[in-house]
Amino acid sequence: MDRDTLETKLQPFVLACAEKGYQLRAHCLDEAYPGDSSTSYFLRVTADWIDTMDCSGALDVLLDILWDTTDTETRAMIFAIIIHDKNDQLHCYSPPLHSTVAKDETVV
Repeated sequence: MDRDTLETKLQPFVLACAEKGYQLRAHCLDEAYPGDSSTSYFLRVTADWIDTMDCSGALDVLLDILWDTTDTETRAMIFAIIIHDKNDQLHCYSPPLHSTVAKDETVV
């Protein structure tokens, strides 16, 4: 999946964040392996509300919304989420999403 397609598939996530009171000031996709657009991406998000939560709280919010608004194929293209605060400083980042089991999936 190319960057433009992934960006389109992430629009419901971005809209749902805003609807739930967790608006993202900015978001972008960076190649997990620079120069190789055929693999997964880092999803970088910046939001003013990040400063009001610890890392695990912010990740809980974002991952819940991501799982509710995207399909397995789309999530597979996100290597990890990198979270920046209102000052554009690194707040935290998720572990690789490939190691995370979806709510509706089981490990066999």
